[in-house]
Amino acid sequence: MNNLQQFRQNSKYLQAALAIIEHRSLSAAAQAVKISRTTLWRWLRTEDFLTILRACQAQAAHLALARLAGSVDQAAGILLTEMTNPESTPAVRVTAARAVIRLALEARGKPDDERDALRAVEQIVRRDGDR
Repeated sequence: MNNLQQFRQNSKYLQAALAIIEHRSLSAAAQAVKISRTTLWRWLRTEDFLTILRACQAQAAHLALARLAGSVDQAAGILLTEMTNPESTPAVRVTAARAVIRLALEARGKPDDERDALRAVEQIVRRDGDR
C-alpha cells in the first residue's frame, strides 16, 4: 500500500472510530461513515484500527474529564450550601455532609477514616436537627 492509500485508509479508520464513540451501535456507526457493518466488524480485528480507536477513546475520555473538572467547584459549593442550610432537611444535610467528607478523604487518600467521620457528622446533624 502506498502512502496515499495508507492515508486514505487511516482517514476512514479515524472517521469510523469517531462514529463508534458517537453512536450507540456498530450498525449506526457503520451507517454514519457509509461502510457495511461487516467491514466495521472486520476493522475491529485489525491492530491499525484498534490503535486509532483507542487513541480516540482516550482523547474523548480526557475531554470529558476536563469538562467535569470545570464543574467541581460549583458542585462543591452546592454541597456546602446544602450541608449548612438550616432549612434543608436533616437527610439532605447528612447526604451532603457524607459527600463532602467522602470527597475530602479521597482527595487525601484516607478512605479508612470515612466511616468514623460519617458517624460523627450524622451524630452532629441529628443533634442539631433536634434543636
